[in-house]
Amino acid sequence: MPLASPLSPESSALVIAWENTWAARLTTALRASGGQVVLMERIPHDDVVRAVSALDEEVGA
Repeated sequence: MPLASPLSPESSALVIAWENTWAARLTTALRASGGQVVLMERIPHDDVVRAVSALDEEVGA
């Protein structure tokens, strides 16, 4: 299901990927401002390395 499917018209969403060392502070700040964390996913290290390598190859091409 696309992330935007459950959104009402005239609303918005933000998808953030972050390193867990500062995630606790971000989550606290989001909740304090009325935000809600609806999904938290961990991306495997090898997937990140492959993605960064692919970007490097694309930029270098």
